[in-house]
Amino acid sequence: MDIKQIKNEIYKEQPQTTLYHYTSLGPFTKIIETKSLWATDINYFSDTSELIYFRDLCLARVREIKSSNPSDLIIEQLEDWITQHFNRGHGIYIVCFSAKGNLLSQWRAYSKESKGISIGFSASRIIKQVTEKQFLIGKCIYNRDDQKEIIKKVIDSLVSNAEIKGIDTKKHPTQSYHSAFEELLDVMLQIAALIKHPAFSEEDEWRVVSKVYNTYLIEELKYREGSSFLIPYLEFQLPSSRDRAIEIEMVILGPSKNENRSMRSVSNFLALKKSNPRNGILNGRIPYHP
Repeated sequence: MDIKQIKNEIYKEQPQTTLYHYTSLGPFTKIIETKSLWATDINYFSDTSELIYFRDLCLARVREIKSSNPSDLIIEQLEDWITQHFNRGHGIYIVCFSAKGNLLSQWRAYSKESKGISIGFSASRIIKQVTEKQFLIGKCIYNRDDQKEIIKKVIDSLVSNAEIKGIDTKKHPTQSYHSAFEELLDVMLQIAALIKHPAFSEEDEWRVVSKVYNTYLIEELKYREGSSFLIPYLEFQLPSSRDRAIEIEMVILGPSKNENRSMRSVSNFLALKKSNPRNGILNGRIPYHP
């Protein structure tokens, strides 16, 4: 199985139910007003370990092979390439959703000041937007055995491509197979986007994943303020009706000290923007003490 077949296999499953996007009140108003979500560069996620986790799984598999065949030049160079060169200067942009709209773990992330909110969207409508933008949508993989099997296939594909392409004489002898690895990097990153640590399995996450950009000089690229740096993102347009209002299935408010006022103000705001949720606005009502 080549690496593109691996990617197609893990993106084959499609969501069937409502998809929820968790955020806080400030970004929520911008989502409604711009009719879009932020597809954020994975390198600028608040959890910086995402790609590191995938990289370490790959290295573990490579070193397992190396232990029984220490003189294999392809494996030796693959270990170096993954360690030193994996994902340098490549941007992949992601929108995160959950199949669950009322999770305590998510409220802990977004409700520190009683500002958490989750917005539910029709899965079929999100899929339509994904198709139009030529992005992908897939379910995150948390099971360690499944991950190891995927990684095994990825490494086998990288080695096979290096064997087929052979040595690149234009490269330094210590990097003579790196060109063969680089050819598969974009697909490798799209696979990496769905591999998450098992500790996060409760999130039941689905991701909209962009193609891989090899430059940050992208006309449609935007930046927003982060905690200590600017965060690059692309706008992912949301489904809208004929009157251009966003189509929302449901809105769930996170724990708040001001439940009634929060409900009333969000309801009034959505009515003003003609984006009333099909199934209403609910209070999460999960006990939470920040």
